[in-house]
Amino acid sequence: MTCKEIMTPDPSCCVPGDSVAMAAQIMKRSDVGPVPVVSDQHEKRLVGIVTDRDLTLKVLAEGRDPHTTRVDEVMSMNPVSCREDESTHRALQLMANHQIRRVPIVDANNRLSGIVAQADLALNEDEEDVGRVVEHISEPYGSGGWTEGRPHRSGNWAAAGTGSLAMGALCMGIGAGLMYILSPSRKHESESSMERNPETTYYSGSRSVL
Repeated sequence: MTCKEIMTPDPSCCVPGDSVAMAAQIMKRSDVGPVPVVSDQHEKRLVGIVTDRDLTLKVLAEGRDPHTTRVDEVMSMNPVSCREDESTHRALQLMANHQIRRVPIVDANNRLSGIVAQADLALNEDEEDVGRVVEHISEPYGSGGWTEGRPHRSGNWAAAGTGSLAMGALCMGIGAGLMYILSPSRKHESESSMERNPETTYYSGSRSVL
């Protein structure tokens, strides 16, 4: 089965000069995370991809104005894609290798013609293969991404890198610890503890008992 047979045709897209606020509106309206970026709305040659993660990390986290920041300032250029006549298995491989849930589909002239989502493949590919890909995509802190040149997994799609998983677990542990330390409820508990134990001295958020 080819990608053209199962793709969603004419997906919503934006151009490099659009604001990221407009890209965010497309994400909300279409209920998607990634939005293809095309050269213009007439030729629609695929030139990039912008995701909700890009908007979060490169715009919001840096305090940039979403109405004046352009899409081409935060997008990934030359994203992975499939041709219309390529097999759906190829799209499945790309999702596994790059840990993405959607793959843009282009024609012979690299014009955007559709998009294939994980859900589309779930209805048309082998259930076991799709299950492995879903598991692979869900791995924390993977090295995948939208563009070629990133490290790819080799061998079985489901083979997980121990280093990535260990780093993910470590980061999750650190994050949980910070959330506990900085939580308002803990601050309240600490203040209550000081009232109950006046001989306890606090230094910069840490406690030492005299």
